[in-house]
Amino acid sequence: MSNWPVAADYDESIQNPHLNFEDSELKEGEPEYDPYGSPAVRSGNFASVYMLQGPRRKVAVRCFLREIPDQQERYAAISRDLLGLGLPYTVNFEFLPKGIKVQGEWFPILKMDWCEGEQLDKYLERNLENQAKLRRLADKWFEMSHSLRKVGIAHGDLSHGNVMVLDDEIKLIDYDGMFVPRLAGRKSNERGLEHYQHPGRTDNHFGRYLDNFSNWVMYTTLVGLGEDKELWKLVNIADKHLIFSKSDFEHPNRSKTFDILKSHEDKTLRTYATTVENLLQYDVEQIPDFHPDKPVLYPPEAFQAKKPASAGVGDRGGLFKPIDDQTLGDRGRLFETTKKESDRGGLFADTGNEPENKPEQPKSDGISRYGRKLGPAQIAVGSLATVAIIALVGFGVFTSMKHETPESILTDGIDAEKLGKSFDARKKFLLVSDDDKVDAKIRSKAHTLMGLSYAKEGLTKNNKDKMDEAKESFTKAIALDSTNADAFYGRGKIYEARKNFSDAKSDFASSERLDSNVEDYKTALKNVEDK
Repeated sequence: MSNWPVAADYDESIQNPHLNFEDSELKEGEPEYDPYGSPAVRSGNFASVYMLQGPRRKVAVRCFLREIPDQQERYAAISRDLLGLGLPYTVNFEFLPKGIKVQGEWFPILKMDWCEGEQLDKYLERNLENQAKLRRLADKWFEMSHSLRKVGIAHGDLSHGNVMVLDDEIKLIDYDGMFVPRLAGRKSNERGLEHYQHPGRTDNHFGRYLDNFSNWVMYTTLVGLGEDKELWKLVNIADKHLIFSKSDFEHPNRSKTFDILKSHEDKTLRTYATTVENLLQYDVEQIPDFHPDKPVLYPPEAFQAKKPASAGVGDRGGLFKPIDDQTLGDRGRLFETTKKESDRGGLFADTGNEPENKPEQPKSDGISRYGRKLGPAQIAVGSLATVAIIALVGFGVFTSMKHETPESILTDGIDAEKLGKSFDARKKFLLVSDDDKVDAKIRSKAHTLMGLSYAKEGLTKNNKDKMDEAKESFTKAIALDSTNADAFYGRGKIYEARKNFSDAKSDFASSERLDSNVEDYKTALKNVEDK
């Protein structure tokens, strides 16, 4: 035949395995049939998949719907890199160049172990009433993504159709677009299902970062359904998507899904929805590695320098990025929360669905933080209390009030920082850090938050060419938190711009020692070592 086979061509050939397969096991196989007497097929965008019952086991046969010139080389590389890793999330496969005969011509196929599991969407729908099980699946998703990332592998097409669940464990299928280290330097041969992929993804995007966006999409979906089964109403399997769809990513401001998730009563879900929305503003290769305890609560323009390298600091994901284990020592959880306000590490989680620049409510409105209407007497008392707090802060005195806890004060400080009110935020953090009655661990977190605030301020001032003030802010950040690698890096860039290579080298070495995974730190240190 002159053209590449279509699905109907494969349907016909698969019915005579003894004639149209060369592989001995497949020759003896018997295809599965649907109720209408046709071969049961699971079709995707790029392949048709059939199940054959062999003499000893079931086998999946993946027949490709388009020609990929270097397909055999790619699968050989994938096989070699997966071999020996023992990952529990993948299945064994074999690429057969002379796989199936269609109208007298041989075409390649992929022979795979048959996975008996349930496709993800079906598993989710069946377990909507068992939300604890769905929350556990979200945790297992993180474990799976972490296992792949640490060996430099990205699936490339994470979607509900390529995920099976067997005995409540995750199995990945369809490796056509997989990235493995041996394929570094090539282009992608597919872009994945659009309802799970960043709209800016192109064929040029091909690296270990490839799953970062879709991991966040899938994880947010699992967390959402684990908190609220009513979100299933957003799912449309006929259109090949779960909660999110391509239109949500292309037009987030008009997205019903983002509106629902960002105004949801669950704090964690609001946090993760905000993260997905912010990631849409990143270049694909610059999206930070997925980690539930490191949500991205700021779009890139909030912290990325728009100046030449000599004037800017650079950021690689944001000075005010969520805090990790090294900084806080508790997986980023700022403090204990109630079940419905579970945080999963959302340190800078949004506290509601208000726009970031929404003006504060005038005090005369008489609305409490809980939405209750206040009477005149309560307003008067509240005003006097505000004056008293201001006075106490001015004298450096902190007395715990009945309705304020150190945790709520830190939350208020974080909210102020998000609104760009750094001075007000640091006053809140100082109240907690200077109170000897507060638990030492919480006081330490207050110090860390102040350090992050000063580091963010340093970046802002440096972008405005206020290098002396920027250096002072970075120095304060380091004094407050000696593990703030970004602050060392920022101050080092200022030293470098001023030709003070000795101090620059010292600061770059500190940043690289604190976080050896950041390439910018290594590059900066290398650039000044010979000067």
